[in-house]
Formats: sequence, structure tokens, C-alpha cells
Amino acid sequence: MQKFLLFLNKYAIPFNAFFIAFWLYMIYTNYANNRDMKSFIIPALFIVLCLFNIYVAVNKKKKD
Repeated sequence: MQKFLLFLNKYAIPFNAFFIAFWLYMIYTNYANNRDMKSFIIPALFIVLCLFNIYVAVNKKKKD
């Protein structure tokens, strides 16, 4: 478990940046297909969650 947590701490920023790009791609493809505003809510929430995780990771790295 400790190795897994160290891995997550080390690669938190690139991991979350990748998922921000993924969710932006999902929003783009969904907009191109059906242009339904309801389908943007879940990816937008995940983008906000990834941004929060990046913020926490940066603050944790500043403390260390």
C-alpha cells in the first residue's frame, strides 16, 4: 500500500493532467455528436476534481 501511495504522490500532476485532457476530449466529442448540455455536467465535475487534485499535489510538494 505504501508503494502505491508513493506512486500516486510522485505522478499526481501528470496523471490528473492526462485525465483533464481526456475529459475535455469527451466533452468535445459529445458536443460534436448531440450538443446536449446535460451531458457536460459529469465531465465538468471531473475536470474540477482533477484541478483540485493538482492544487493539492502542488501544495504538498511545496511543503516537502
